[in-house]
Amino acid sequence: MSNLSIQPKIVIIGAGIAGLSAARKLYGYGFVNIKLLEAQKRTGGRIKTSKIGKGAIELGAQWIHGEGQNPLFHIARDNHLIDSSVKVGWDEEFRTQNGEKIDPTICDEVMTEIDRISDHCETFYNEIIPESCPELSLGEQYSQQFSIYLNNLKEDSRRKQLKKGLFDWNSLSEHSMNACNSLYDLHIRGWGQYKNFKGNKHVEFDMRGYQSIVDLFQDAIPSDWVHINKPVIHIDWRDNKQAAYIDKKDLHTNTEASNTNLIPLNAQLDEKSIGNELKADTCETTMSDGVKCDNHDDLMSNDVDPITKQLKVICDDETFYADHVIT
Repeated sequence: MSNLSIQPKIVIIGAGIAGLSAARKLYGYGFVNIKLLEAQKRTGGRIKTSKIGKGAIELGAQWIHGEGQNPLFHIARDNHLIDSSVKVGWDEEFRTQNGEKIDPTICDEVMTEIDRISDHCETFYNEIIPESCPELSLGEQYSQQFSIYLNNLKEDSRRKQLKKGLFDWNSLSEHSMNACNSLYDLHIRGWGQYKNFKGNKHVEFDMRGYQSIVDLFQDAIPSDWVHINKPVIHIDWRDNKQAAYIDKKDLHTNTEASNTNLIPLNAQLDEKSIGNELKADTCETTMSDGVKCDNHDDLMSNDVDPITKQLKVICDDETFYADHVIT
């Protein structure tokens, strides 16, 4: 980027791990005209570590799921942020509400069956569900398959009851893993698209917690890039067919981005904001899919100002413009 005569101006909406990672990567490529707009009073998004004494409690994300080709794992490991001595799994001791220790063989049998059901659901997604199928939740398939398993067992009712309790416990754990209130809210098609990395599925950070990866990313970019308390309430998008998507391979070739006639994007943070303007060539949205879905009608539109022909990203005290959209 240092050899370009024009430095593209970039706006990133959201300073969670995705937004910070994008800023960190772009900074590494030589981009310098970047603003991160964060709605909350802090960065990190769904990562929130609370310090207690010398330890940490995670109020958001807790583990790195998988090693293998997981880039987050490699960054954390290479920067010595991981506690490899911590092992998470079904090796823990399970007890009932009355303090009764549950036979470990029961736990192993339930975990084996849950793994089988998970494989079945992935196969169901990959091979069986047609595009035109009605809504089908992961909870429906999990419950149906486990009920079939229990009904086919020739065991006493107490043992079946304990297995059902362990299954229910695992379902609650899955709620947390998938950030949903119920597995009945999670469509099996969306769940089946999740790709698992090989290796440990519950890699723990050291006593600094998950916040350490946020600090690592944020410390790697200029501090004046980040603007907190900037909630976006409206984004006007131009036709995606007109968008000039920039990726690593054409960063050094798209030198005329700032001079194109493409309609810029505008994200509005406050309806009363009509003041300062900051033009940009790219707007990258890293807000969660849940925020986008819940606020789709307000956030997304194709309206274009009839006079300026520009789309806007408006904050409390600034209006940000962009020509290219990366979502």
